[in-house]
Amino acid sequence: MGRVGQLLVRSGMVVVTMGILAAATQAQKGRVTNPQEIAAIVSVRDVRVEGDTVRATLVNHAPRRLADVRLLIRHSWLWKNERNPGLDNPGRTDTYTLPEEIPAGGSYSLVYKIVPPLPQRSDGRFVTTVEVIGFTEVGF
Repeated sequence: MGRVGQLLVRSGMVVVTMGILAAATQAQKGRVTNPQEIAAIVSVRDVRVEGDTVRATLVNHAPRRLADVRLLIRHSWLWKNERNPGLDNPGRTDTYTLPEEIPAGGSYSLVYKIVPPLPQRSDGRFVTTVEVIGFTEVGF
């Protein structure tokens, strides 16, 4: 094989190798992570409930923008009398995907309408929390 043929074969090997590396990078994008890693990239602050609306601030700590940010909004029910709880626990969990991206190093003001509204009861109270359960980093 001549020098040009060897060069073409080596170039082909480089292309194949780069293709394998690109495929590995693609697989990395969909990886599963734990809550601590998520919290290092995006955090939730100042969660409050005002009537039938949940408000919070989400902060992006990553150098890339975040899209498809998925939230778990948990409305935990605390019985007034925990020793004798009732049979009808009205607690529930909602999921919500932000309609916009969060810019790199930026924040997003969450305003989430609780539908259907939480029931008004005298035998306990709700405690609402917001947790990020997934997102896509854009701009690798």
